[in-house]
Amino acid sequence: MLHVDKVDSLQAEKIHITANELEEWRCYTFILRILNDSEEVIDEIHLKKHWKHPLISQIDVAENGLYGTLFKPPGDGPFPSVIFIPGSNGMLESGYAAVLASEGFLTFTFAYYAYKKDLPRSIPEVDIEFFGRPIEYVQKLPFCSGKIGLIGQSFGGLTANYLSTKYHQVSAVVALNCSAAFCRDNAVMKENGRPMDTELLDEGMSDFINGVLRQKPAFQNLYSKLTDKTCIPWWRASKNTVYRIVQCYDDMLVDGVPSRDNIRDNLRDTGHFVESELVPGGHFLYFPYFPHHGVLFNSQINLMWGFGGECYQHSKSQETTWIKNVKFFKKHLGEPAKIPDWNRDMKVILPKPKIKQTVNSKL
Repeated sequence: MLHVDKVDSLQAEKIHITANELEEWRCYTFILRILNDSEEVIDEIHLKKHWKHPLISQIDVAENGLYGTLFKPPGDGPFPSVIFIPGSNGMLESGYAAVLASEGFLTFTFAYYAYKKDLPRSIPEVDIEFFGRPIEYVQKLPFCSGKIGLIGQSFGGLTANYLSTKYHQVSAVVALNCSAAFCRDNAVMKENGRPMDTELLDEGMSDFINGVLRQKPAFQNLYSKLTDKTCIPWWRASKNTVYRIVQCYDDMLVDGVPSRDNIRDNLRDTGHFVESELVPGGHFLYFPYFPHHGVLFNSQINLMWGFGGECYQHSKSQETTWIKNVKFFKKHLGEPAKIPDWNRDMKVILPKPKIKQTVNSKL
C-alpha cells in the first residue's frame, strides 16, 4: 500500500527534519510511504518536486542578437550564477535553468542558431565566439556575484567544457553525458572564423537495434586518434576552473566510459580539479522526474536515435546527480539565495507511524 503526504514547516519536527534540512527543501516536498495491510510503515522516502518557484522572476532577453531567458531569485543579490548551454538543437530551453534558479542561483539560458532570422541557420555556421556574449551579459548584471558556472547536456556539455578554455570568467563546469571532442561534421562550429579541426566518428561502426540507431560503438577508436588540434585545449583553461563530469554507462548515443576517462585524465594532467561520476541511465540526464527518453527522432539525420537507459535506474540517477550538481555549484560558486517556502492552501499533519521510522530507506 502506498501513502503520500505533503511536508511543511509546521510538521518538520514530527518527521525529524532539522531546520537546516527544511531550508534546503524549498519546493513541494513529499513523503512516500509503503504500508502493509496493518498500515504499519515498511519503508519511506522524502521526494521533492522540482518546479520553478513562484518568487523566481523570469525575464526575457533580446538584445544585440542575444535571445535568452534570465531567472532571478528574489532580492538584490549578488547571486552565484549558472548559464545553461543548449544542446545541438540550438533552441531556447528554459526548463533546466528555471528549476536550478529555484535552488537560489541566478540562471540564464539562450538560443544560438535557427531561433531568429538574425541567428545562424545551422551549427557549422556558428562561431564559438558567440558564446562569449551570454557569459559577458551575465557577468555585467548588477546582481551577479562574479562567480559564473556553466552546465550543459550532451553537445551542450561538450560546448561548456570548450568554452571554459576560452573564457576565464568561468569558475565551474558541470558536463552531462557529453563526448570528449567535437566529432560530427554537422555538429562542429567555427572558431575565429574558420571551421574547427575535427576527428570524425566512424559512423560505419554504429549499428541498429529494432530500427533504432545506436551510435555508441562509433566512439570505440575515436579518442586514440585525437591530436593537439582536434582535442579540447585543456591547457588554456584557468587553473582555478573546476569540473564535474557525469556520464551514463547505458547511454546508446555517447560511449560514457571512454568519454569520462578522456576528460578526467586530461584535466588531471593539466592540474585541474575534476570530480567524475558514472551512473546507470540513458543519454538525456535532465533534472529529477523529467520523462525518460529511451528513443528520440532526430530530424537532422532522419532516423530514430537511441538514448538508452532503463527507466527506473535512469530516473533514480536524475535524482542523485541533481543533488550532487547543486552541491558542486554551491561549493565552488558560493551559497545561493535563501528562498522562502511555498505558500499553500492546506497543511497536512502526518499520522504517527506505528513502527519506528527507518533511517536508511531502500527506495
